[in-house]
Amino acid sequence: MNKKNKERGFTIIEIIAVLIILGIIVTLAISRYMSQQAYESIPQTEMFKSHLRYAQQLSLNGDDTYRWSIQIGAGTTSYSLVNIQTVGNVVTVYGKLPGESGSTHNFPNGVTLTGVNANQIIGLDPLGHPGFDQWGNPGASNITINVIEGSVTNSFTITGNTGFIQ
Repeated sequence: MNKKNKERGFTIIEIIAVLIILGIIVTLAISRYMSQQAYESIPQTEMFKSHLRYAQQLSLNGDDTYRWSIQIGAGTTSYSLVNIQTVGNVVTVYGKLPGESGSTHNFPNGVTLTGVNANQIIGLDPLGHPGFDQWGNPGASNITINVIEGSVTNSFTITGNTGFIQ
């Protein structure tokens, strides 16, 4: 009996098929990973909007002595809840933001704001005082704020004279 020693390996077609399948899997994995990175700006935008509404609510519930607002941080990567006395416009930090351990919220790395300046207090009432007035009004002008992460931008507007955040 003559035994033939057959060595079997992969054919070129099998190798090409495996490489094509691996290429498809890697492409899908990379695209899914890249799209998930952009999702961080969406909850950050919604949280910022809710904190602005909270400052408006404090202004609505208070009297005309103090105004509440959100002050943008020095690097436009954070913001704080501030209490503003209308006499002399003294800014004092007060209390804490909902869902935070203090009065300041820091954005995750890579998330920044545009449309506002560093240290800006959002809003200006009809008398020129910073912050939301007792009706939640941010002033006569619309304020458009952009929350940016990489190439993804989420924008919203605080409507002048009404304070509506859309």
